[in-house]
Amino acid sequence: MHQRGMVLLLLFVTLVWGATFTLTKSALPYISPFAFLAVRFTMAAVLLTFPVVLQKSARAGLTRRNVLVGLGVGVVLYLGYAFQTFGLETTSAATSAFLTGLSVVLVPMLSLLLRRAKKPGMRLWGGSLFALLGLFLLCGTQLFGLNVGVWYGLACALFMALQVLLIDRFSPDIHPLTLAWLEIGVMALLSFFSTEVISGNHTWSTIPFSQPQVMIALLVNGVLATAFAYYIQNIGQRAISASQIAIIFTMEPVFAAVLSWWWAHQRMSLDAMLGAAFILLGMWFSDSSIRLKYPRKNNYS
Repeated sequence: MHQRGMVLLLLFVTLVWGATFTLTKSALPYISPFAFLAVRFTMAAVLLTFPVVLQKSARAGLTRRNVLVGLGVGVVLYLGYAFQTFGLETTSAATSAFLTGLSVVLVPMLSLLLRRAKKPGMRLWGGSLFALLGLFLLCGTQLFGLNVGVWYGLACALFMALQVLLIDRFSPDIHPLTLAWLEIGVMALLSFFSTEVISGNHTWSTIPFSQPQVMIALLVNGVLATAFAYYIQNIGQRAISASQIAIIFTMEPVFAAVLSWWWAHQRMSLDAMLGAAFILLGMWFSDSSIRLKYPRKNNYS
């Protein structure tokens, strides 16, 4: 596919990811968080089963070691999505999206702690300060008040950052489609188990699934935001540079904020908008794959 077409597809994926925050929040009054996650990831796992079965290289990746890796990554990602979904019950879609985006800043910090990576440079410290200032402006007194949704959002960012480090460690040895299928399957199983243990059997009545908000949210989250998005991301990483992909993906919280304002009429205060801007700036500044300087053209040649 042409590079420009792939950029547009990745922008569409990022737009869909941004839309999931508002869609999920609109569905949660009718369905429990774990039941929602269970159906979402089951739909995605079923859809990804077909390309895994059809591709010989993907089938060959289903070794014992890779299954164990997929299990570990799936558990970490499940915790990230669980905290994100619980947080959406008490925070706005825009706030949840920007809190999730803090994982970009946490990745190099956790890499330093867990893998003894090189010491953080000026960009990481500067990006972290921007993100910290933005966090206080965005959440205000909610950080120290009774709104646990903000802390759920921060926990989500932590586990999302851990998932990125695990993928970075193990993905070179596993077919990307196989790894995506394994981790999504694990998330589906864990979500079903959590639903039975925490919510009980009454969760599976047909009433929640007859609500338009629930059906639309599940279709978008399961088909577009998970199965389709993973497939496009795997292809895009082979055709587009890491810096371009990083810039595209940092637009997710921006799309989430715009869509929550346009669709759900959720307004952000001036302090919250300024905080979101600082978090976005921190995400950009701390990501070393995004170049801040470009070579000047020689006009005298």
